[in-house]
Amino acid sequence: MASPPGSINFTSNNPPQSYIHCGRCDDHFLICSCEGVGHGTDYIYKNLPPPSPNLTPLERLRRFSDLVSVSPTMKHFAAHMWLRNEAADLVTALTNEQAQAQLRQMMEEYIEMLSSKPEDLGLSQMANIVGSTPLTEKSPPEQVKVIATEGRAAIASFIACDWSTVTKAGILLIHTAFQVSDEQKYPIDDLNLGTIFNKGVDCLKSILDMGYSNTNFGWRLAMEPDRQPQGTNNSNIQSATRRDYFLRYYNSTHCQMCGKEEDGGGGSSLKMCAACRSVKYCNVECQKKHRKFHKKLCKEIERELMTTGSGGLELD
Repeated sequence: MASPPGSINFTSNNPPQSYIHCGRCDDHFLICSCEGVGHGTDYIYKNLPPPSPNLTPLERLRRFSDLVSVSPTMKHFAAHMWLRNEAADLVTALTNEQAQAQLRQMMEEYIEMLSSKPEDLGLSQMANIVGSTPLTEKSPPEQVKVIATEGRAAIASFIACDWSTVTKAGILLIHTAFQVSDEQKYPIDDLNLGTIFNKGVDCLKSILDMGYSNTNFGWRLAMEPDRQPQGTNNSNIQSATRRDYFLRYYNSTHCQMCGKEEDGGGGSSLKMCAACRSVKYCNVECQKKHRKFHKKLCKEIERELMTTGSGGLELD
């Protein structure tokens, strides 16, 4: 009997454990050597069969519920029961054009409030969640710009029901946008908005809170962080990994391993990673020590450079 569209066919020869990796270092969870807060909780899925581009919103939620049900940290949520009992009403609300427009406008108004009332809305705290220390060191307009990118990606993926591509930070942004919205303009007792918040936003936030730590690593993770969201009608939305400000820009003027600062003179004392050309190191020894932390982003950028035909060879 054929599986319903959107289902992931895990078998004894193709178990879910084959796809579970550490969200910090990208290694398979059985060989990961990370330690500390988040270790053993921040799991992601890699190399899963891609979803069909023709899936309906309900079928995308089926894929999401399949992944939740086999996650080491999220499986305590009754995902398949939720899919049977709640998802149909939620999809009806999310496919309502007026409700979609309200959700997008709600996010835009929240972004505008972050610009106009940064202290009242906790801009610095949200910048730390979305981009960690590198983003908190930027100007408020730059912080808002990065947060806006994450918020818009999150609301688009949420509306499309491609929830396994929504980051923990992204659902927090959606949840916060609801909380600070104009109650007269967006009444929670509205049938569609109430359904979306209670059966959707609140639910997804609870699941990702269960699965990911409140650390700089955990906030930036999605269940499928390397996959571009589907069904958003916006091909410019990148995967969570490609949007990750922390991974892309962290200490671009320092050695990624030891913290040595770039020489301010005419010549550079640091060398770029040969594969991705996005981070720098003192020497090969520092590069090797940092490899387990960098290889997640490195592979993504290297793949892009191979496509565009650019690149270089500073470090072996």
